[in-house]
Amino acid sequence: SSGINAEYGNGEEEMDKVRLIGYLLIYLTTSSHTKCHLFSNWITEYILDEGLKDIYPSTWVSLPLHHALMRTSDSPLQTEGSWNIFSALYKFCTTKESVKRETENMSFFEGHEHVPRTLPFLGYLHEARDVICTCVSGARLPASLAGPMFNHTVVHSADHVNAYSVMRSLRVTCWHRKGWREVFRTRMFIEQLIKPIISPLLDNRLCRLTHQPFYRSCYMGLRELDKKYGFDIAESVTASVMY
Repeated sequence: SSGINAEYGNGEEEMDKVRLIGYLLIYLTTSSHTKCHLFSNWITEYILDEGLKDIYPSTWVSLPLHHALMRTSDSPLQTEGSWNIFSALYKFCTTKESVKRETENMSFFEGHEHVPRTLPFLGYLHEARDVICTCVSGARLPASLAGPMFNHTVVHSADHVNAYSVMRSLRVTCWHRKGWREVFRTRMFIEQLIKPIISPLLDNRLCRLTHQPFYRSCYMGLRELDKKYGFDIAESVTASVMY
């Protein structure tokens, strides 16, 4: 690697592999992952506008969560400078300008069609997309919902499950400083933002919605893929972006 320039540092290239791991994990979870949330806003509004009552569970929490992240004091878009709930709790240097600039950066999603399906996780995602597309068609839902529904359910949930499986055993901090504060902050970040956490008052995992035909078919198809690939993702897939 040619290194990463630390925004809060002196601008020199960072070559410390331990720090690079922390920076990479923060970038993946705060940039590429949050684009799942942005894409999910459209499908939620579409379901409500079209009155698709059979899949209303796919609207739960998504819009309020999107509103909080975009339009309240918890959002960097509504605060000047770099103070917001994320910078206060996790010491992210998140500014309005950095969020706008990164929103326009879709390079993370380019070239995925050339990645070999022989990689187990990518193979799983490719087949999971086929499952959701088949279920959307079988439920006679608009074909335009297939891709967004895949992102809304599988991609978002699988990203949390995958990231948590990697980060829960992390032996380094996600910040450039080392000490008990950074260790605690890293653990807080992993357990509060990365770990798939379902509210006991509103559990809309597919496995809890099997009384509804569409979600049952999605869940059964994903469970078969879990068996094929040796994963444990289906049990965590939600009908909407819940966290």
